[in-house]
Amino acid sequence: MRTTPRAGRVAVAAAALLALALTAACGADAGTADGTADTPAAPFDFGAPNAATGAPIKIGYVNEGQSAALDTTNEERSAKAVSDYANAYLGGLAGHRIELVPCQIKGTPSGAQACGSKFVRDGVVAVVGSSPGQPSPVIQQLGTAGIPFAANLLAEQQALRAENVFIFGNPLSVFGTPAQHAKQQGYKRAAIVVIDVPGSAAPAKQIAPMIFGNAGVQLDVVLVPPGTADMTPQVQTARTKNPQQWFVLGDPTFCSTAAKAFQTLAVPDALLFDSRCLGQNAASALPGIEKLKFVSTYSTDPADADYALMQGIFAEYGGVETDGSSLTAFQAMLSLVRAVNAAEPTEVTPASVAAALKSAPAVDYPLGHGIKIRCDSPLAAISPNICSTGGLLADADADASLKNFQAIDAGPLYAAPAAPAED
Repeated sequence: MRTTPRAGRVAVAAAALLALALTAACGADAGTADGTADTPAAPFDFGAPNAATGAPIKIGYVNEGQSAALDTTNEERSAKAVSDYANAYLGGLAGHRIELVPCQIKGTPSGAQACGSKFVRDGVVAVVGSSPGQPSPVIQQLGTAGIPFAANLLAEQQALRAENVFIFGNPLSVFGTPAQHAKQQGYKRAAIVVIDVPGSAAPAKQIAPMIFGNAGVQLDVVLVPPGTADMTPQVQTARTKNPQQWFVLGDPTFCSTAAKAFQTLAVPDALLFDSRCLGQNAASALPGIEKLKFVSTYSTDPADADYALMQGIFAEYGGVETDGSSLTAFQAMLSLVRAVNAAEPTEVTPASVAAALKSAPAVDYPLGHGIKIRCDSPLAAISPNICSTGGLLADADADASLKNFQAIDAGPLYAAPAAPAED
């Protein structure tokens, strides 16, 4: 008897499709209205100072920058604020003062190539990013120079498979969190209403059923073309299969149309939406919002210690605006510092930083509401580079503020299906 390499093929296919999912999903993250609170005016108590005393080391920070279509410069301000805080209160990076080296890709492969060259030329010990749209050229150049690359959320093929790449958040949680919730509730059938564009439809059809199947839940994928004015017919047809849970994945306009269809049909089942559905005027755009649940990658609960810390840092170091860009940059930069410092390396070089990230004990994922990150391949079946198996589920107030965040660990659901034995 022997086993086939089917599990490996599934992992590669899932990685390729997941890259498409993040193109649609993470790209909408910056600047969305997600119920975040304003930065407080009162001084924040950071505790006892712990200033970095070692020789300065350089860390690169890569982002899209400012263009006609996008402005992520708030990421740089967030990453710089976290660096300044770490230098003053966390001993920098393993005792060394962090000097941030930012570089903007400007949405082009040539821009990414230029940033990779800059980081190598400037002698950075690591490069961090939130969710850059052109990571491959940067990763390739850093890999040649032996420099590790860390991101908050990425699902590009090169990022998922390359050596010394670390993805702190869990890009699979967009499917894993609703699947694990369905399992916890004892549901046996669920439906995903997803916008019918390649970046969303392909993963929903080929990755989501595997994850839900591992949860013991039969999944129906309902594809709806973008721009559909009334989803009532599609939702009504899907109801004939009696799903106990619905999950909506798309842009805010798409999600609003789905919510109106659910309201028109008085759908009584559990209704989950991706947090990127929370666009402008979400309270009115999503009828019955206080009865919905939202899948998210970060907590915006003011009671969370990390959220209060973030607001304090943003107020103290540069007056950073609280939005999707600054939140995810905060997660990326603080994840790197926490993980490397937890490993207590005796020196800070590209090799030692990579080794520290691989060996570090579990640390709190910033804004993760208790989610842990540990970069020792917890999702090796899909990618050896993803450091977390968690995701978040939250309720909403009538004003679209998210509350009651719950950490959802869906680790076992990410395993590729077992390969059948052959003679």
